[in-house]
Amino acid sequence: LPQMGRCLDEPEPRVLAMVMSALYCYVENVDDTIMADYSNEFMQKLASKFTMDSPRLILEEALTSIAAVAGVMEKTFSQYYDEIVPVIKNIIQNCNSDKERKLRGKAFECLSVCGLAVGRAKFAPDAKQCLENMLLIQQNSSDHAHESGYLNDAIERIVATLKEDFGQFLPVL
Repeated sequence: LPQMGRCLDEPEPRVLAMVMSALYCYVENVDDTIMADYSNEFMQKLASKFTMDSPRLILEEALTSIAAVAGVMEKTFSQYYDEIVPVIKNIIQNCNSDKERKLRGKAFECLSVCGLAVGRAKFAPDAKQCLENMLLIQQNSSDHAHESGYLNDAIERIVATLKEDFGQFLPVL
């Protein structure tokens, strides 16, 4: 983990993407108490990747890595939630081109994993907005195949997070 933290400073985008991919694969099996020692460094470096000039591949891998960290940390991820969720929501709102559909799908995935990690009480307001955006995409797009897997998985996580509170969305679905 310390070496991966150092490698998150890699300037070459393709190498950095591979580092984040490796990070995602590795942290899935790390104990949350160990992850807590590295989470500040990882989250700071991953959040720094969300710049206007970041390649789409870097943004996609950063979202996946953040989701992995959130999944491991669960409730303790709430310390990063308020900082990272507006960035994710911005991606969802502003990535509308055909080329950006995978990125937007990964943003939905990341948001739903973050929501599952922090729980219903903290995630509920963002879940409502997230679901509304998903429904708009599905209604307004004849071809959302690039996103459908991400959307379906995100909806499943949102259902698991909101539990009976999800019932309000059933008529629309």
